[in-house]
Amino acid sequence: AFSVEYCYFTPTPAAGEFGGALDVPTLQMIGKKDEYFGVTDSIAQLIAAGTRPDDDNKLLGHALNTMHRQGLECGCVCVFDDGYHDLTISHDNILRDLFDAFLRRSDRIHQLDQMWGHDAFLSEHIDVLSKTHQSGRRGLLHLRIRKSPFPPTMPKGEEDASRLFYIAWSPCTEAHSLSPLPRI
Repeated sequence: AFSVEYCYFTPTPAAGEFGGALDVPTLQMIGKKDEYFGVTDSIAQLIAAGTRPDDDNKLLGHALNTMHRQGLECGCVCVFDDGYHDLTISHDNILRDLFDAFLRRSDRIHQLDQMWGHDAFLSEHIDVLSKTHQSGRRGLLHLRIRKSPFPPTMPKGEEDASRLFYIAWSPCTEAHSLSPLPRI
């Protein structure tokens, strides 16, 4: 992951921007604790603290401002709680869900919150931090992705099955207020 910001990793401000066509749907996934580019104690943050005293150059650890500034048409920024540079270590299965959504409907990635709205588990594990929707396939979405309650080494099929039970018995959902399954 790269924060798509001008930082120690880019030789010029232009190198810290998106290149190519700005009408290509874009999905950025970055860990909040990314050691190189994240918002918490990353190399980029530590170097910037010593070289950038003004708030105008403050690094956010993600690409949302760059997307807005450059006029990217369709994009989604996902910032993962407790995520490091290699998100597969801590968020493997939700990454699979993200890739599935993006590869199937990349032109609607700015509506991921709506696409996942039918899935009780996925919708419970995201927070919309900001959203701009202009028309059709134009818009930007900024999401916080919460850490899964399941071990990251759990096979995807097992996690999908476990998600059904988690939602049914989670105190945070309406499903919990339902009476338990009847005994037969």
